[in-house]
Amino acid sequence: MAYVIKLSKSGKNVNTCADKDLIFSSELDMLKVAKVGTTSTTAAHGLAYVPIFMAMNKISATKYCMVGQSYFSATPYTDATNFNAGGSGSDSKYYIFYQQGL
Repeated sequence: MAYVIKLSKSGKNVNTCADKDLIFSSELDMLKVAKVGTTSTTAAHGLAYVPIFMAMNKISATKYCMVGQSYFSATPYTDATNFNAGGSGSDSKYYIFYQQGL
């Protein structure tokens, strides 16, 4: 027998609500965080493959922006060993996920 774990939003019936009203479901793919950090150069991620990642670049003392916004002066990337901030010269906050990239 297979089991499913679900958690719904407040006021929603976990047995009948739409997927968009779930906070968590073991039936849906979810990114699992392997490592979080901040660097202006490179950081080893410890995975033996190129993982999916998300990065934000620091643009002021209190603001970060996502990859793709016009403030981002460099392109961060991952390889099979490291997260690379892309030579931006400023701090990049990164999230490395266990899921392998394409």
